[in-house]
Amino acid sequence: MFDSLKRFLERLSSRLDTPIKPALRDYVKDIFFNLLVLLDDMKEKMTIAFPKRLRGTLAKLKQLLEEESAMMNVEILEQQANITDLLRDPDPVLRWLSAPDVSTSHDDAVNKRHGNSGGWFMSRDDYNKWKTEENSFMWIHGMTGSGKTVL
Repeated sequence: MFDSLKRFLERLSSRLDTPIKPALRDYVKDIFFNLLVLLDDMKEKMTIAFPKRLRGTLAKLKQLLEEESAMMNVEILEQQANITDLLRDPDPVLRWLSAPDVSTSHDDAVNKRHGNSGGWFMSRDDYNKWKTEENSFMWIHGMTGSGKTVL
């Protein structure tokens, strides 16, 4: 029993540099409370026969240590899952920053066009000049939803 407690305290001390989840913190508090009760009982009653309260405290401490061990296993599994996710998608930030797939927007715009959509625009002199001149530039501006993309 005391070996289990010693191993728990060693694991806990190695984790002091990392944040502890609230559920684990509550278990640790409960473990330390029961440990203090145990030590208090042992100090007051140094007898060979364990009092009933001491046996109950030891049982509770053993249960808490087992629960802590199970929680650590769950946390390890969560970390393994996170690592697996990172290996599947090694650079989510780069993926997030990369350009979107414009083919879906293009397909949507093409489907919204009618037979002669933009015909009035393509017959304008400035459009034809832009289309035929090398290194020319044309800026189409308008309010949101005015149909620039469909043109």
